[in-house]
Amino acid sequence: NVDAIIALLEKCTFHLPNLDMNWYREYLNTNVPNRVVFAEYDPEKPEKCIGVAVMFTDPYEHNLIAVDPDYRHRGIAQRLESNVISMVPKGCTIELDTFREGDPRGEAVRKLHIKMGFVPGELNFRHGVPQQHFTLEV
Repeated sequence: NVDAIIALLEKCTFHLPNLDMNWYREYLNTNVPNRVVFAEYDPEKPEKCIGVAVMFTDPYEHNLIAVDPDYRHRGIAQRLESNVISMVPKGCTIELDTFREGDPRGEAVRKLHIKMGFVPGELNFRHGVPQQHFTLEV
């Protein structure tokens, strides 16, 4: 449900700077080869998306993860991240870019990625935001 995912992302704009919601809505509505979207919904309100992760499978790139602020600290991000990792065959590498250390917008997601085994790498700028590249050998 693209509308439910966009509603979630709109609640997470502090953590998703420069994400154009109109563009992302169109992107999610477009059939993109090798893209996988994992979404988790509130069991009591099945129309409400409470977490989402987006990845690509060629190459394996973890594109986005977001959890509704009202549902954080319930293991949702870890479940989504586990789904992403489980899609990747052994011997392959997952790559992602996220906020640099010390940026409050990325403290939780950096902790999650490191906990799940991602290794911090080079610093870069992506979408005008200082970031750091991470990799995970599966």
